[in-house]
Amino acid sequence: MIITMRRRTLLFQATLLVWCFVAFSCDKPKPPAVVQDQTVPIPQLQVDALAQLLPNRPTHLAVDTIGNLYWSQESDDGRDVMYVLGIGADEVPRATVLSSEAILDAMPPVKLPEKPAAKSPAQPPAKPQANPATRKGPPGSDAISRGGNIQSIASGIDGELYFYFAGGVGSVTRCCLGRFEPRKGQIRILCDAPKLASASGMGLSISLARGRVMVAGQRVRLLLRHSDGWAMFEFDSHRIPVSGSPELARPMTRVVNGVRELDLTN
Repeated sequence: MIITMRRRTLLFQATLLVWCFVAFSCDKPKPPAVVQDQTVPIPQLQVDALAQLLPNRPTHLAVDTIGNLYWSQESDDGRDVMYVLGIGADEVPRATVLSSEAILDAMPPVKLPEKPAAKSPAQPPAKPQANPATRKGPPGSDAISRGGNIQSIASGIDGELYFYFAGGVGSVTRCCLGRFEPRKGQIRILCDAPKLASASGMGLSISLARGRVMVAGQRVRLLLRHSDGWAMFEFDSHRIPVSGSPELARPMTRVVNGVRELDLTN
């Protein structure tokens, strides 16, 4: 009797073990595969018109430390104006006080030689004329031409703007490196034509040179070049004297790529 009960127990355990093995060996239903989107997203670019510009004019841009956008276009009559556009959605472009006329006014006065009057007994005495340096008129007119172009602008580390201007009053070349304080509306001439002509060694040919201002942190660099030569200067924007010009250093006089010297006049 005891042996029969043991056989039944062993048979039951063996049957239970077989059923468990069969149950665990059955294939479980696999979870549904996640369908991935294989389509490639199409990149989109949104372009908004900020201001209308004149076509075929050299245009110069700068962005200050708080996101204001400044630009100017070189005009044919030498009466450039720099504009600014704020970061607000309701901002509209507005003119700044930096213009060709304002830059010329910030420079020291220019004395032009008076034209000798023709001596003739039949002519009445000539009437006194105004100072030629203050007379304005379009190029080619009888009045002394007065104007120029803002050839380059760059934003400084403290929110100021540096610019290079080239123009003239009559036959006198009037070019300069300057700084503009937008918050105060102040224009300061850092280096005028005689200083740049002497430091670059260009002499009278400084009137043929174009200038480009570049800013890297506190360092402000000016590249002057024309078809016969070039010169690069730099100075520390945090060490500009209260009056007078900053000390212009020459960081390089030659640029060599391997064994070949690059021609920066081209």
